[in-house]
Amino acid sequence: MTDTGLSALFPSCPMTAGGERLEVRPVILSELPLVERVLDGWRHLVASNGEVMDAEAWEAFLDLLAAAAGRTRPWLEALPESDFERLASLVLAINREIWDAEAPQRKGEEVQWPGIFQRLVAAGHPLEAIHRMTLAQARLFLIEAARLDRERLANDITAAAFSMADGKQVNKVLKELRRGEP
Repeated sequence: MTDTGLSALFPSCPMTAGGERLEVRPVILSELPLVERVLDGWRHLVASNGEVMDAEAWEAFLDLLAAAAGRTRPWLEALPESDFERLASLVLAINREIWDAEAPQRKGEEVQWPGIFQRLVAAGHPLEAIHRMTLAQARLFLIEAARLDRERLANDITAAAFSMADGKQVNKVLKELRRGEP
């Protein structure tokens, strides 16, 4: 089920690591190329029965962890092992829909990135802002844009039907609308 609450719009999760309080955030859209590198590396790791870890995929994973924590790679690499593991576990958990192929998705929900970006831009979101959105935020904004489109279409249909109505009735309704009467 899609989270439609404030937690999807403000998705950070608090934790303490390295003696600091962090607000860990999910992957954002501009980081999806890094996610692809990580997933490709994990496929190689599984195919090699855990014997071959792609260095580029590991570097991409570290970059994602540091970005999610809002910290630098040196900070991340200096973390105690237990803090690193907790941070990695939290990042994996809050990004479950990306990492876990079994994560529930709605029927017909396929990612077609050019269409998603175009739809968000058409809804008024600047490209730079889209790059900083999480998947959940993009999904919520797309759902709301579709709802507003349906509402506009319903208003257009109503207006078209209304234009064929009796002129006296139209004037009466317009007068009521202007006065704010139901």
